[in-house]
Amino acid sequence: MLFRFTPPSVPDVAGLSLRDAALAYARAGWFVLPVASGSKNPGTVVGGRWQDQSTRDPEQIEEWWSENPDYGIALHIGRSGAIAFDLDGAALSELPVDLADGLRQGVCQLSRVGNPDRGHYLFVNDGGYGNGAGAFRSFGDVRGKNGVIIVAPTPHVRDDGEYRWANTGGLPGLPEELRACLSAATTDEADPLTEDQMAQFLTAEEHTRADRPQALDGVLAAFEKEVRNGGSSHEAVVRALPWAFREVIAGCYPVATALPRLDQAFNESFSWEGRGLDGRSSPARNEFLRTAQWAAAQAKLADPAETLARLHRGVNTTAITGDLDADIQNELTKLRVRDRARAAYAEEKALDRLNVNADRAMDGLAFLTEAVNESPLWGSGDQVLWAPGEGLMICGPQGVGKSTIVQQLMLARLGLNPPEMCGLPVAVDERPILYLAMDRPPQIRRSINRMVDTSDESVAATLKRQLVVWKGPPPVNAAEAPDVFAQWVAMHGRDPGLVIVDSLKDLASGLGEDATGSGINTAMQSILANGTEFIDLHHQRKATSDNRKPDKLADVFGSTWLTSGMGSVLLVWGEAGAQRVELTHLKQPASPVGPLMLDHAHGQGVSSAIDPEAMVLQLATEAGAVGITETIAVEAVYGDIEDETERSAAKKRIRRRLDKLTREGLLRYVAGGKGGSGGGGRAATWFVVRA
Repeated sequence: MLFRFTPPSVPDVAGLSLRDAALAYARAGWFVLPVASGSKNPGTVVGGRWQDQSTRDPEQIEEWWSENPDYGIALHIGRSGAIAFDLDGAALSELPVDLADGLRQGVCQLSRVGNPDRGHYLFVNDGGYGNGAGAFRSFGDVRGKNGVIIVAPTPHVRDDGEYRWANTGGLPGLPEELRACLSAATTDEADPLTEDQMAQFLTAEEHTRADRPQALDGVLAAFEKEVRNGGSSHEAVVRALPWAFREVIAGCYPVATALPRLDQAFNESFSWEGRGLDGRSSPARNEFLRTAQWAAAQAKLADPAETLARLHRGVNTTAITGDLDADIQNELTKLRVRDRARAAYAEEKALDRLNVNADRAMDGLAFLTEAVNESPLWGSGDQVLWAPGEGLMICGPQGVGKSTIVQQLMLARLGLNPPEMCGLPVAVDERPILYLAMDRPPQIRRSINRMVDTSDESVAATLKRQLVVWKGPPPVNAAEAPDVFAQWVAMHGRDPGLVIVDSLKDLASGLGEDATGSGINTAMQSILANGTEFIDLHHQRKATSDNRKPDKLADVFGSTWLTSGMGSVLLVWGEAGAQRVELTHLKQPASPVGPLMLDHAHGQGVSSAIDPEAMVLQLATEAGAVGITETIAVEAVYGDIEDETERSAAKKRIRRRLDKLTREGLLRYVAGGKGGSGGGGRAATWFVVRA
């Protein structure tokens, strides 16, 4: 069985006992620990190695709270796949607007009476983040891999404290604003200095040296440049303070000089021209001091000799010396450092994922015999339009009924339509379907409403239970974060059996770029590996004078990665709004199916398939002794085609079918003849061969 990560959710524990609440948290996916009354320490009951003793086992939880029904409840955040932002030093209105907006998207537990913002903001931890708070450190703490939080209905240790959930339910994905904030965190990030430790840092004798006092000007200049070029005062000071404190420790200038000058620059920066707008006109309370405590702790990790060496190389300065050779060397050094940092970061991320989805590895025999006799999702035998575990793309120009087709397929999967389409069986699935209604949601709503009767109680119950519709583009960029997008699909689709992307152009921009196409393909493969089937709707390249009907696989718009990972690609071709369109199999998991002609009954949202070859044979049968001509067959199958090039192509397709039926002995061919000066010519005619 494939591993499928299911993020935890927050249950409603109002009115529950501590024991019952602990069991509710475990059922909702949380690893739980007991804590002694009046404590926040996760080891007060289970002792050392508490990280290995958190559990979701109801029997163990029953045993703990049977020992003492007054034990508080700690959630093991990281092990549960979550991350918590503990807002402690400011109100949301005092934060940069992007951070505040990001926090507001989370599931929130407030922790103070009368304070509408202070508390824990929970999200899915999709990046393996630890307890490093990065740029958030100025406002509070972050609980990641081995972090815990105390939760309601545990009594708070402070008189003015109270744990209460402001909202409950599934955890959202981590917003990009908070993800960017955490990017400043490192795996070895130190805890901020306490107030006593900070006082010692500020008064230490070794921090009064002034061997290179002019170096402070470089820090201040870089801070000002970043802010005036549209940067955030907060993010700029998060970078400047550790830099300055490293140089203080290296003896470049006194901390008593650096700290007030940076504090002054930070406060003044909120009124500087060019500063990036973050919704604030002044800093938050104690923002600078909290950042300084964090920055001093990080600076103490640095090697003073390396700090001086970097300063000598000019890595931390943006000044141009006027010495061309020296400036070139400085720039080369920066590029080398940047490249090495990128390589180290890429390796760090890769190492964090070594054991991700480890259970997907299997022995060769298991792989070769897995699902050998699995039936097609749409098709039978070797006539397969959609195979299990393989993506399906339906492409075509606007208005030919791509959404109509996929919606009928969706309803057949749900069991609300007969389990067949285009004469081929469709496999019914009881799991939910996630429909990403991104391309004109109101039109998608009208289209599906043609096909279902929501006043029917059983239909309404199925739609409510099994269909999840997401309006507009998702908050996760599938191309940039494919694994996160796959997790988002699993979370918001309730572990769906199918996700429908309507349409691909709304999922990511830059579809012509291989990086985008590769990212979308990776997202699809991750979704399929999680056991969720995948369909997307797309379009081809625009027609040209040399290619009036772009009907090849290479004509699908965008990077080749968009189709290379697909098991099946279908082309729907015709005029916008036409009743009859052509369905062609551009990429097949088995034998090609069709081409088929589809008749759309637009009023009912019902499409029926006709085999053009069978249609020609039926036409000849009905014509009897009169027979049929090429022109009659073209009009019957394709309708009235105004475009001369299209009409010529249709004639060739019909002629191939007429010749094939003649070779098979089903039709008899009578050649045409030219008339004389008085007329009398006749067209080539085909007659059905009677058995």
